[in-house]
Amino acid sequence: MNKKNKKISNLVRNKFLSGANGVRDYFKLKTWLILIVMFIIGIGSAFLITYFEFKDSEEIAQAESGNNVIGYAWSENVGWISFNCSNDNSCATVDYGVDIDLETGNISGYAWSPNIGWVSFNRITCNGGPRVGQPCKINNDCPGGFQCRTDAPGTTGDPPAEPFLSSDTVIANYDSGTGNITGWAKILALGDDGWINFNKANEGGLPLGFPAPLPLKFGGITFGVSIASSTSEFSGWAWNGGTDGAGIGWISFNCADTGAGGCDGHDYKVYSLLNTAPQTINLSAPNWTYEQACALYAKQAFLRWEFSDPDEGASQSAYQIILNDNNNPNSPLMDTGKVAESASQYLLGPADLLYDETYYWWVRVWDNFNVASELTAGPSFTTYKHELPDVAFTWVPENPSKDEEVKFTQNSTSYGGTTITSLLWTAPNASIDDPATSTPTIIFNSSGNQEVTLKVTDSDSFYCSLTEIISVNVTLPGWKEVNPR
Repeated sequence: MNKKNKKISNLVRNKFLSGANGVRDYFKLKTWLILIVMFIIGIGSAFLITYFEFKDSEEIAQAESGNNVIGYAWSENVGWISFNCSNDNSCATVDYGVDIDLETGNISGYAWSPNIGWVSFNRITCNGGPRVGQPCKINNDCPGGFQCRTDAPGTTGDPPAEPFLSSDTVIANYDSGTGNITGWAKILALGDDGWINFNKANEGGLPLGFPAPLPLKFGGITFGVSIASSTSEFSGWAWNGGTDGAGIGWISFNCADTGAGGCDGHDYKVYSLLNTAPQTINLSAPNWTYEQACALYAKQAFLRWEFSDPDEGASQSAYQIILNDNNNPNSPLMDTGKVAESASQYLLGPADLLYDETYYWWVRVWDNFNVASELTAGPSFTTYKHELPDVAFTWVPENPSKDEEVKFTQNSTSYGGTTITSLLWTAPNASIDDPATSTPTIIFNSSGNQEVTLKVTDSDSFYCSLTEIISVNVTLPGWKEVNPR
């Protein structure tokens, strides 16, 4: 027996035979069976190494770079389970890890425990060649003419129950929408007793007879594993064992979980590098100027934001807007729900708003992998008290000539019970007798298209301007008196 296998057998003996009383209590029904199994593992290591065609047993799970799950899980009974060789800088010796497919969420690869060996997430691998035992999807993934098969080295075989019992390619999956991991992994050295259950939905909840994990005798846990989109950290507990107490028991994925005993002195977690939750930045509102309010309606606003995500190639796939008249997103006036668009602004129209009202709003975005941002508050805004002045004026004659007197008359309207308090006429190429009157006389100094602008201000100091283009003839037509004959 080599040193590594002796270490495995001795440690398992210590854990299962001469460990804490609690361990014996939980696993007393199959203590001797587990010892026998682990002894057989030690004796059969040479065969196992040969079977996987590697010179060292750790190379069973050798995997390509790019695995996006890292960190450690913890079992009270077998110790650390490493999800990536980068955890201890051992990749130069054995390059293993667990990976989550960004498109499908399917999980593949290997985790490693120095005490129980490889934990496989592989339903299908290459059956030979340089990628023997590596995850694959099609035969072309296996160079040298080898095949991608469910009976190749490192595969798990069929799980004991749904989900994925009928699948021949998937054993575990991450749902980016819910954050939950469903399915199974397998401790290869334990054979059919090595199944790790990741979600209670697999068996309809805790089966009768499941013992509580040692740190949780006086408290409950969350059976099931999930990934928080905001931190990419795993949390929760997985289970290996039967109703009779056989197996390694509970596996914790985060020291901060209830029942894990806290992170002081043993700060551990598993986390993913697959996707960082997006953010919304540079939020602004109402983005509705006097000019826009004058031209259209006062009761409008543009809510704007920018999508931010450090992940390469990330883009916005959807957004949600919540609007309320108080600083609380609950029970809102409006909730768009998830809108599958990449827009970075949202228009609130007259039907959405009231005059002289302060509004609060929030936005959430999703990236192209359906990972959501936090609900982020934008700056509050107050709508105009009423519609702004509607500016209008006429002039006679309609087609004046240069140097001819033209009479202008303003016909503007104010709103919200206000009155018109000031007028200001301007014309760049003309003389105006009284720029502040309702009926000024204007004489144009040049022919061609000439501008005349009227600015109207109401008693709430709201103002609008209107510019008209007037076609001015070259000169007045000549005339001469002629005696009748």
